[in-house]
Amino acid sequence: MSHIESVDPSLSTAPGGYGGPPPGYGGPPPGYGGAPPGGGYAGGYGPPGGMPPPPPPGFGGMGPGGDPTYAASKVKAPAITMLICSAIGVLLQLVSLAMNILGTGLSAAGSSGSSDQFAALMSGVVGMVFNVIASLVSGFCIFGLLKMMKLQSRGLSYAAVILSMIPCFGACWCLNLPLGVWALVVLADPQVKQSFT
Repeated sequence: MSHIESVDPSLSTAPGGYGGPPPGYGGPPPGYGGAPPGGGYAGGYGPPGGMPPPPPPGFGGMGPGGDPTYAASKVKAPAITMLICSAIGVLLQLVSLAMNILGTGLSAAGSSGSSDQFAALMSGVVGMVFNVIASLVSGFCIFGLLKMMKLQSRGLSYAAVILSMIPCFGACWCLNLPLGVWALVVLADPQVKQSFT
């Protein structure tokens, strides 16, 4: 028996007297080349094909709900301006209603002819009915514009903007007409659409 065989008998098992490598020598260390702890891709180099791993959900995009900050900044200016015009319209309609009530009463008290009294009464009644309807419509527009500022109920916001643009329903329709076009363009923005609840 040679000196090498006396030191390690396993070395004499292979031809040439060198035997196999000692345990743990010549192979990859444990965990090398396989999947990393906790999952992942085999080899430790990312997904097949050399592509980078996908970003986590919700990272780097707006998500399905759009960008509420962007949408709120877009709708704020037209909504506030149309709110002011609608509030002025309500006040003017209330003043007109009071004048119609007062004028109808004075005409009925001072008129001697029945035909003049009837004409004044009908004119005043028609004017009062119109004032009430216009005030209710303006109140609805204010409610819809407040919803628009909060990015709630896109359909109600559209209805409020369109009604504000109709001449017979608002005293400030001449201002609300260009403002309404602006608001409709803002409401048609895709990111604004996605931000409405």
